[in-house]
Amino acid sequence: MSWIRDFMWVLVLTSVTGSLLMVAWLAAVYAGRRRLHIRYAYRTLRGVLAGYLIALVYLVIHRYVEHIRNEYDILSVSTPLLDKVFLLCFLLWVVGGLVLLLPQLRMWVCFRRIKKTCMAVPKEYVLLLQKLCSEMKIRRTIGLYRGYGVQSPFIIGIRTPGIYLPIRKFSPEELEMILYHELIHYKQGDTFWKPIFGLVGNIYWFSPLSRLLWREAIRWTEANCDSYCCEDKFNTKNYFALLLEMGSADAFRLNGYAPMWTEGSEELKWRVNCMKGYFKKKTNMVVVAAITIISVLSGAVSTHAASRGIKIVYQEAYLGTVEGTEEPLQDENVLPEYEGSVFDFAGMEIVEPSEEEINTLSNVGGIKWTIANKVVRYSEGFTVKAGETILVSMKIEPKDASVKVGIVKPDGKTSYVIVKKEMSHSFIAPKTGTYKVFVSNASGKTVSVNGAYIV
Repeated sequence: MSWIRDFMWVLVLTSVTGSLLMVAWLAAVYAGRRRLHIRYAYRTLRGVLAGYLIALVYLVIHRYVEHIRNEYDILSVSTPLLDKVFLLCFLLWVVGGLVLLLPQLRMWVCFRRIKKTCMAVPKEYVLLLQKLCSEMKIRRTIGLYRGYGVQSPFIIGIRTPGIYLPIRKFSPEELEMILYHELIHYKQGDTFWKPIFGLVGNIYWFSPLSRLLWREAIRWTEANCDSYCCEDKFNTKNYFALLLEMGSADAFRLNGYAPMWTEGSEELKWRVNCMKGYFKKKTNMVVVAAITIISVLSGAVSTHAASRGIKIVYQEAYLGTVEGTEEPLQDENVLPEYEGSVFDFAGMEIVEPSEEEINTLSNVGGIKWTIANKVVRYSEGFTVKAGETILVSMKIEPKDASVKVGIVKPDGKTSYVIVKKEMSHSFIAPKTGTYKVFVSNASGKTVSVNGAYIV
């Protein structure tokens, strides 16, 4: 169950961080409509993907540091009820992903069938493609095919890219616009980036902003190509007339993110307005660099903020569910609490936390320890006021091992309970000061404890 819990935390945190950057991008594009060039609006959209990557890297580093220090935060622990919730959420995520995957698999099969039935193109098509590749300094060989199943031109493939055309008669100017448009897709790396955007949209299907990222990537990819075609090479009126003609039929799609010329009259209208409304001069590279740096910093800050916010919410959920299951975890209604002192640990190895270990939330600590026989493991110190409750909840393996779990008070005295399997117990702080949670293992075998303490 722990891997399911960790996986769901990765989904949630990366989704929140990516969504925050998506909101920032939408605001920036809206505010910079007259100042931002289409090409840079599209390139900064790719930066939104950094939100997901930054959050993932943050989690990997965070978990690695926890593993090295053997100190875990509240997100690393759970209760039986929360485990069921995580499992249910995971199953719903799988079902939702499969629902999206099935039609895309059908489209992939359709493309494979079209690819098998494609035929060679006329020689003049190949010569024009070679001429354009030479002008655009494209060294990789780009395949060119046509088939009856192709309704709208598109390019696909990362290692072996190919352009697919419908079987119809094109004028030399039309063919040049089509091939140039598709080669711009290749030059801009769209055959790589579009599947990445699609993958994010599928993985985070439950997030409206992640799905919006996918849809915006599709339209801005095309707007970016429009910019290159109209500003650098072709007559705008003729170019959009061809778009309208090609869009009169239903555009063939592959996996929902395949390059396409138009999705319909409304989308074509948006692309025309996009060409009219956005800044025509190239955006200053200093501005672009500033936007990139701000995006990365925003991703890091939002990841940290989202992590703290999620931990606070989860802490409340953990408290509520652990208190609700406190009594059934033991055969007795109330665990007998014993008094002792640190001198009782004479002859045992004491394992203290390192000085570098700092809790991410005040007075909240996750515990995931492996404790050998004749070893006492301490948590880091935390401040508690007189009369406050320290809730300690743990699972112990193997289940037949008996250990002492308790608190060390400011004066060196201890309060503890003797437990097997699982426990949840509230200790009352008699005075204000620094306390520690401890687990003392004299069971004759190595034990693993997984839990948390919360004040």
